[in-house]
Amino acid sequence: MQVRESGARKINAQRPRVAPPPPASSLQSNLLPPHSAAAGRLALNGRVLGISGIAGGLARGSFDAPRIAFTAGLLGAGALALPASALQTLPASFTLARALSAGALVGVGSALGGGCTSGHGICGNARLSGRSAAFTGVMMACGAVAAAASGARAAVGLAGAAATGAAGLALAPHAAPAVGAVAAAARLLAAAVGTLAALALAGRARPAAGELVSEAAVGGLFALGLGVSGMLRPAKVIAFLTPLAPGGWDASLGVVMAGALAVSVPVFQRVLGKMRGGGATKPACASCYSLPSKTAVDGRLLGGAVLFGAGWGVGGICPGPGLVSAVAGGGAYVPWCAAFLAAHALTSSVVG
Repeated sequence: MQVRESGARKINAQRPRVAPPPPASSLQSNLLPPHSAAAGRLALNGRVLGISGIAGGLARGSFDAPRIAFTAGLLGAGALALPASALQTLPASFTLARALSAGALVGVGSALGGGCTSGHGICGNARLSGRSAAFTGVMMACGAVAAAASGARAAVGLAGAAATGAAGLALAPHAAPAVGAVAAAARLLAAAVGTLAALALAGRARPAAGELVSEAAVGGLFALGLGVSGMLRPAKVIAFLTPLAPGGWDASLGVVMAGALAVSVPVFQRVLGKMRGGGATKPACASCYSLPSKTAVDGRLLGGAVLFGAGWGVGGICPGPGLVSAVAGGGAYVPWCAAFLAAHALTSSVVG
């Protein structure tokens, strides 16, 4: 569904339509900063950017310094740098029961499946992993089914979209200058990450300090990118997952994910090629690369994808946006995060 401030144009309720893609300039501003974070974390510190693994590790008591630094950057940018226009205020129809069930499903699913929309959807697919491709496909399909079956459109404020366009959408007012400022900040932070990598490679930054600073910078960049690209709005996710619903299909989430892979695939493949060829095997700010080694597409992975997709479809929230929105806007995002972290930690302790 395409949001229009005027709400004057009627939408054909009998025939879903596809919102037109954003212009090229918008793609450059909104896609490159968030997804350079995934490539940047690999190049700088040799790690994939999987929010469920990072946050879930903290919930299990893994308080290593890089994990803390990344999380501090992620939450700090969310709390201090994002304008209200980047967030969605969830309406009363998004109940506490929905928030808790959606968060718990995502937590169990990400623990069983070993990843989430960022870990599998971006980093795993950038590695051309069959395991991640399977998780992503099942997650998307189950998300669509769950969104339609659970009445997610009404829960996030899209119920009146077929008749009134934007009337039922509980979004904060759009403030283009504020979002533009965040986009500029994201580009500056991306430049800082690149500069830090160059200094580290030139031997001008202490490895320990460079690793922690770069983790925080990448975490902040990722949070700002989520805001700039509109991914902090569950209504955008639900509108993508319900393509046949009256009111039109918002395909922009697919554009964002395609942009993520366009940025990440070349970087990941270059690193993997060097590792296979016996070339340089050290990232800029850390001592080694640490990449997932599992390749099996098994029942645990697929079961996790089913549960993750179900939770994603019920709430329209995945780990990264959920955490950032909780510190930036509070509301129903807080119990969602509590359920997600508790379910992830409990599942990991039970099944390993």
